[in-house]
Amino acid sequence: MKIGINCMRIFPEYRGGINSFTFGLLAGFTDNETSHEFIIYCTPSNKHLFHSLSSNKKFSLRIMNDHYRLFSRIYHLIPWALKKRIPLTTINRLIFGKIAEIIDRECNIVYMPYMPPFLFPIPHAKQVMSFHDIQHAYYPEFFSTGQLRERLFLFSFWFQTIHYCQTSSAMMTEDVHRFFPDFQKNKIYCIPEGVNVRQFSQHRDTSKIIEKYKIPWGTKSFLFKPAQLWPHKNHLTILRALAYLKNTHGIIIPLVLTGAEYSGSSGIFEFIKKKGLNAQVRYLGIVPKEDIIDLYKAAKFLITAVLYESSSIPILEAAASGTPIIASDTPPNREMSKTIHMLLFPALNDQALGDVIRSAWHSPEENEARILHNHEAIKQYDWKEIAGKYLGMFEHAVKS
Repeated sequence: MKIGINCMRIFPEYRGGINSFTFGLLAGFTDNETSHEFIIYCTPSNKHLFHSLSSNKKFSLRIMNDHYRLFSRIYHLIPWALKKRIPLTTINRLIFGKIAEIIDRECNIVYMPYMPPFLFPIPHAKQVMSFHDIQHAYYPEFFSTGQLRERLFLFSFWFQTIHYCQTSSAMMTEDVHRFFPDFQKNKIYCIPEGVNVRQFSQHRDTSKIIEKYKIPWGTKSFLFKPAQLWPHKNHLTILRALAYLKNTHGIIIPLVLTGAEYSGSSGIFEFIKKKGLNAQVRYLGIVPKEDIIDLYKAAKFLITAVLYESSSIPILEAAASGTPIIASDTPPNREMSKTIHMLLFPALNDQALGDVIRSAWHSPEENEARILHNHEAIKQYDWKEIAGKYLGMFEHAVKS
């Protein structure tokens, strides 16, 4: 079987979950003993990201023109086009038709690890897409009117086009049922996200990362939140919890943040300044993956207060790193907590979070028990194991 993987919208400058997910899954495919062939469809702008795969005989690179990157931006015109009654499916065929012909000729199946602006009109190869996000249905206030129109159109368009859909949690599976009831239930595969267990679990000297970023509190003395500064990542609840602990209990808990500045950043920085938290919060911005691993190792806890996400790669990375986890009680986190031990709190309740932190901060025996449990539990989430489930999905899709 020849499996095409559409990586044309993996942008080198982006540091976030989709890229981590995609490269983790590709690494999982390399570790699996399989006779299947993989064709990575990339562009001149991102081909260097996949160079290491080209040395593996199972993989080959197909470099498409960079027009895909340019024309994929057309989705920003969707609100205008819908108002003008322009047939976007026709535009889609005109722009992507040649690429679609190449993929259809070379592959039995084409997989999209993310949700592209448009899906190609591919007549023969089965199309499988990973479905990560329907955030606009739950938090429309995080989007402009134009963005909401784009999403409503695109999501409907996708589910009329794809043959199979992969979700990473029961919540996302239910969302497909709820919002796209015409999509057949037997065409949905729920496969969790993964982590490179060996990479995150190996011993590392954390003193170097403390020195590099001049973290004043030393190792095992701070909370760590690796997340882009989006509103739904809910940094503010964590900051309110720290202010509550400081003002009510006189407890100073340090926090280290990483991630790019997006629409939530101004509110985050304003709150830190207003509440006088500058001395206990360090924002490092975008940092290399190797440094992220070291920061997991150096942290006392991973903390995630996310309001919405399909699953949580940071929770898996923390479990593999041997770092205890404090997490908001979203449905995917509750689902994952059945196998990965973590401390849950109501996502918008800063006082409840503060009390969880205060209780856990000086509970070494309980924390060590969670670490030991997760050391074993995380093995089922290794990307090699997860990638094997994807291969099973592809095989079933081609035979059906």
